[in-house]
Amino acid sequence: MKKMIPFFVFTLLCFVGCGKSSNESVNQNKNSSDVKDEIVVDSEFLIYLKNLKEKLLKLNINPSQIEKINNVSLILHKNDSSNEVNSFSRDSSKDILGVCKKNTLNNEVTSRKIFIDRSKWELLDEEKRLNLIAHELGHCAWNLKHLDTNNQIMSPHVTDLSENEWAYFAQQIKESNS
Repeated sequence: MKKMIPFFVFTLLCFVGCGKSSNESVNQNKNSSDVKDEIVVDSEFLIYLKNLKEKLLKLNINPSQIEKINNVSLILHKNDSSNEVNSFSRDSSKDILGVCKKNTLNNEVTSRKIFIDRSKWELLDEEKRLNLIAHELGHCAWNLKHLDTNNQIMSPHVTDLSENEWAYFAQQIKESNS
């Protein structure tokens, strides 16, 4: 696995399918500030995060909203039977590319991690990689849910996106209460 690096820069993830967010509770006897995980981002994601941040700024997203991604780890995960991505899927028949996992303690989120399946990531073109990262960050950074419509960033299945779809995503972020 490529070297994981701390994520300290403002930066900002679906094409075939997305795993639903997973929430796991942590030992209730601990203080939530004691169990917060270190934020890490696989170096391969950095250029996409930079491009996404720039795109969202052009769409007039408030920088304080963009900063929320600083609390999310992005991990390119190997493809094997114990894969984190597949283990979070509620439907193993779906072709899952990524998943947002949130751990909580005393109703406070202690960690937000996005796992991307490496073998599927390698098959995506540049645009679909950006769409996937935007989608998963929609779940993890802004608590957005899947949409019932097709061809939106927060749809479970996304193909090519127009500027209108990006504008709608920006509106969802602006209206989020995360």
